[in-house]
Amino acid sequence: MPAKIHGRLGGIAVPNADTTVYTVPNNRKATVTASLCNRSTDTTGRIALVDSGGGPGNDDYLVYDAPIGAGGLLQQERITLAANQSIVMRCAGGSGTGLVWGVEEDA
Repeated sequence: MPAKIHGRLGGIAVPNADTTVYTVPNNRKATVTASLCNRSTDTTGRIALVDSGGGPGNDDYLVYDAPIGAGGLLQQERITLAANQSIVMRCAGGSGTGLVWGVEEDA
């Protein structure tokens, strides 16, 4: 694996369920931007930073049930993650696209 990776690190369709969009590999760290795009009518979204294993707990949410207009975007910038931490998203309307991009490098 290259010492440093720039750009898109993860992307996936996000339904109305907790969905892992990106996990930092072992022995790596990352600084990322996490975006949740709404492809349907007005809805709400969640973005969480989760330690290894399991789903988000109450203390993991960066954004919780924030409104996202039709065609809108929910975004969190400059999130720092350690090895095995994940960005988890949920789109209440079931028509979201989660994207994580930034820099991943050796820890």
